[in-house]
Amino acid sequence: MTADLKVFIDLLKHDLETLALLERLLSEERMALESRDLRALQTLTPEKNTLLDTMAENTRQRIAWLDSTGMGKSRFLELIKAKAASVHALYTRAESELVRIKQMNEVNGRILIRTQQVNERLMDIIRGKGHLTADLYAANGQKTSSDGSAHSLALA
Repeated sequence: MTADLKVFIDLLKHDLETLALLERLLSEERMALESRDLRALQTLTPEKNTLLDTMAENTRQRIAWLDSTGMGKSRFLELIKAKAASVHALYTRAESELVRIKQMNEVNGRILIRTQQVNERLMDIIRGKGHLTADLYAANGQKTSSDGSAHSLALA
């Protein structure tokens, strides 16, 4: 293994460490979102942003390293697959973890969006902007909506 490849390996290992921290943090974030724990979310968000910044910096360093080799990404991956299987396995593992972490982050994002929508709807109702219609049925089978309209349930 050349010293140059060692730099790439060290960057991959650092990525894997950062991804492990992100996984733990995203799990905590999901629990905080599900339990609507605002304090926990306020603590986790800056930590998450720091880890995402670290990942972005590592990516920039890997791209710069790859550019310095003069090979394209696909050529480099073919070369390490053929000549340095352990490095290729490390790269594949890092890429798989990254995909998994992105999926976790997307799920948390969807939970956050849904929570915001529910909160907005509740606030609209409180402000009188929302209109809930409850359907009620009278003894004669007439469906009466809270908006005052009436519909016959059955004509017999």
